[in-house]
Amino acid sequence: MGDSAETAYPEKFLTLADDPHWVVNQVRTSGAFTRGPYETGDFINALRGNDGGAKIRFHNSASTKIVSRWNEFRQAAMECLATNEDWAEIVGGWLDLVRELPGEYDVNLHIYNPCDLIAALVHAMPQSIREYHAETLTKSLSECEPMVVAIAQPRDEDHPYHILRGVLHWNGIGIPDLRRRVEQVFHDSTDWQLARCVDLAWQADHELLNLLEMRYAAHSSTLIPLTQGGFEEHDNTVILPQDLKPEIVENWVGLFSLSDFIDRHREEIFLLVQEYRQHLHILNSRNSPSA
Repeated sequence: MGDSAETAYPEKFLTLADDPHWVVNQVRTSGAFTRGPYETGDFINALRGNDGGAKIRFHNSASTKIVSRWNEFRQAAMECLATNEDWAEIVGGWLDLVRELPGEYDVNLHIYNPCDLIAALVHAMPQSIREYHAETLTKSLSECEPMVVAIAQPRDEDHPYHILRGVLHWNGIGIPDLRRRVEQVFHDSTDWQLARCVDLAWQADHELLNLLEMRYAAHSSTLIPLTQGGFEEHDNTVILPQDLKPEIVENWVGLFSLSDFIDRHREEIFLLVQEYRQHLHILNSRNSPSA
């Protein structure tokens, strides 16, 4: 049906493109994209995050002993993380450590790196403020929250598994002037959309996360196989970016999730999300063919 329109985001488009009941026949463009050697397939690949496009998603695997394949695998992962210095440092270091482990490992790596906190809030938050609680937000954030999941599986069953899980962390310090800090980066949703259109949202996101006391980090663990079956977890550690000095971390309340952050600031975030959604609705109405 072509009688309606809505604002989407890459992961929603990916779900649509992968649905066997839907076919993307045409991409309608405007502005600078009406010129140039771009075809429908080029835009579809970019939105899906395939090579040659705006890559925010990566999912692949490689053996640590096949050198050429491993180098390609690592380079592609770093390209996906090029806009995220924290995770590029952490994931790159972890991959290098795994590469040096004795024996052969198959490493499976999944990255979702949108570098756009506002998009996650606008597109994932429930409609009712009563649902803005940590215990109910996990499902709604699952498709929009940035993440890294890496599993190094040994070919030799006697060797341990190595796991890395990248998450966005908040330091637990409340933000009493959250709205003012957001406005230091985006005055309103128009500024946010403009940053997305010119592919600078990742820079603004870095500034915004610093103002909101949030950083990308990771959890690393080792699973030791037991003779009676199953595994025992060892070396469960948190990996922080190297520029976080001990004196800075000492002042943190702890490491909290994005859901915890939203729960703590639910009223301010609810009002912010409602305003941005309203602006998006107005913009979509203006751009709708029936308008």
